[in-house]
Amino acid sequence: MLPTAERLKLGVISHLKGGDENSGGRGTRLHERLARVEVDPKVWSKYVLYMANDLHIRQLAGKVPDLDWHEITQGRPLRVDIGMGMGERIISLAEGDESRYYLGMEVYSRYIQRAVTNADEKSLDNFSVMMADAAWSLTTIPDGGVEGVTLFFPPVPHDFKAHPKHRKNEIVTPVMMRQVSRVLKDGGYFYFKSDSNQYLERVKSMIEENFPELEVVVTTHGKEDQNLTRYQAIWQGHEIPTHALICVRKNRSSLPKDDGSI
Repeated sequence: MLPTAERLKLGVISHLKGGDENSGGRGTRLHERLARVEVDPKVWSKYVLYMANDLHIRQLAGKVPDLDWHEITQGRPLRVDIGMGMGERIISLAEGDESRYYLGMEVYSRYIQRAVTNADEKSLDNFSVMMADAAWSLTTIPDGGVEGVTLFFPPVPHDFKAHPKHRKNEIVTPVMMRQVSRVLKDGGYFYFKSDSNQYLERVKSMIEENFPELEVVVTTHGKEDQNLTRYQAIWQGHEIPTHALICVRKNRSSLPKDDGSI
């Protein structure tokens, strides 16, 4: 039998997904509400900077959209949230901090609809979304153009031993981390959270082995956090610990020149 924490987590996940269409679970009701969301095209165009699906990403490889980030952010420091979901956390941060600009990255259109509707209701002018794969979306941002990147609770790979090409939908890859490292300004941070300690340790090892310019400065296991995401609140309510790490980008001037090997 699975440990209690694992059984609870499976139960929570099942509850979130809602089971079948007749189960009446929370996830079912959530998706019913999302299905009814409609966004005014003007609101959509105001907040969604770019859209792309996997096919478009392949077609546009090497043809990065020309985005004027200084104009978009109005010169404000940029923070990026990868996999923002419905944007509750990032919108709350944007609402409380007009001195910074917040960019969410998400691939699910229904979640984005909910987020932009919420942002419009709050009349935010320091928030936008890119509907595209994060590793590709980050290529639109210049070197050192980001103050901080957050990535909370990405899907945990089912088979850690599988070859990378067989690990479908894995978000934290060397390809993505290369872009994260590139866009972070000197002293900028990458903040990662997971409910899987095994996944966190693998991400930490991958960063330490491949990205000497990123220094892991904090690693926590199960400690309380004031800025809870919706999922983290559920995990903690069932005594499932959250694991986190924070990396800081070292000053470029103090690093040896890149010989292209990484």
